[in-house]
Amino acid sequence: MTDLRVLPLGTPAALAIRNIRIAWIVALVFVLVTTLWPRLSLGSGESPIDKLIHAAAFGVLATLFVYTRWLRSLWWSLLFMLALAALDEALQMIPQLGRSADLDDWGADVVGITIALAFCMAARPVGADAARLMSQRRSIAADLLFVQPTAWLHLATVAALGFAAGAPLGVLLDSWFIRKGPQPWQYGFIGGMLGMAVGVHALWEAGVRARVRRAMSEQPCLACGSSSPITAAAGTTPANFGSPIPSTPTPMTNQCTRCGT
Repeated sequence: MTDLRVLPLGTPAALAIRNIRIAWIVALVFVLVTTLWPRLSLGSGESPIDKLIHAAAFGVLATLFVYTRWLRSLWWSLLFMLALAALDEALQMIPQLGRSADLDDWGADVVGITIALAFCMAARPVGADAARLMSQRRSIAADLLFVQPTAWLHLATVAALGFAAGAPLGVLLDSWFIRKGPQPWQYGFIGGMLGMAVGVHALWEAGVRARVRRAMSEQPCLACGSSSPITAAAGTTPANFGSPIPSTPTPMTNQCTRCGT
């Protein structure tokens, strides 16, 4: 996505990055509240569900943090998220919270952060100019998508539906194949997390592709987001047959009919 520091306020790219930053702050507050809530536990500390929650939570935080563009380098983002995970574990050593710091929990956080940043690195363009052009188109499409509040509501709805669909499948797999694992609700939670991830990614990919097709056909204005047709300068309309052809054609102007940029 585009860097907010070189964008005027009010553009779709600036608004999209602002929305992502708000989402990251909300997610950070939620993670800190749940990890620092006094005497809160989901199963035993050694259960797989506990480590999965740590990895998933900090993986989501790391992904959102990359797209906030507060740090332009993935390596600096990695160091920041590792320090944030270590700080979260250190705060659990406060006696009044009734919690304890665990190196295994921090290791699960590191795994989630590493997977998330590896995914972000793999999504970067490589190769010839055609790949970079396609990546730029997808970046602009993501800006136009995330600027809309309804897109975030759709993502939240699909996440809830994916969790509701995946949780029963996890319980069924536990009862059919495993039968000797921990409590069934833990496998239900794992199935719900996987279903939520699949649903959110599918909706995001479909939305970005739809925006790319729309941008290539309608050419929306990147300043105001309007999908009105782009006008051309006077004198560029096709001439009638028999009229003289000008030696110097009038240059085209990509001017938005709504905001004039």
